[in-house]
Amino acid sequence: GKPETIKSGYRTEYHNKNDGGSSNSQHTKGRAADSVVSGIRPIEVAKYAESIGMKGIGLYPSFVHVDTRTTKFYWCGHEQEHRTTFGGNGSGAKIEFAKSFSKAFVGSYKTTDSLNMRIGAGTNKSLLITIPKGKKVICHGYYTTIDKRHWYCVDYINTKGDKYTGFVSSGYLSKK
Repeated sequence: GKPETIKSGYRTEYHNKNDGGSSNSQHTKGRAADSVVSGIRPIEVAKYAESIGMKGIGLYPSFVHVDTRTTKFYWCGHEQEHRTTFGGNGSGAKIEFAKSFSKAFVGSYKTTDSLNMRIGAGTNKSLLITIPKGKKVICHGYYTTIDKRHWYCVDYINTKGDKYTGFVSSGYLSKK
């Protein structure tokens, strides 16, 4: 019941390469679309795509990639971090990351300084957005990296109303 905008469909090999797409992209075969549904968070679109049986789903901060592949492959972000589910499989499962993910510390936080949001847990992951000091984020849980650092998975809505979901270092958040 909401308007959908297709951000990218078929791409020529040239366009796909210039867009940073995979050399084996489903877009170059005319089998993929990147879309935004007005007023619906990308994670909810990914859950819905999973619930109706889509096999190729990529979750990005501002859109969802879906394709018609016949084997299941779910990922998050440009670095294609693997996911086993988006929670749309009808089992009531929550979002699962390929590695352990804890639901501790769920709730509202404020940034204590400017804070880089990334597509995954770690400074080696691509930057999504820098969140200004004093802004509210909603934490869904945290992920502990191999070097024992905590990264919170959070939602942030900027002043334009754009919603972002990504990871931030827990050291720059306060419960106040």
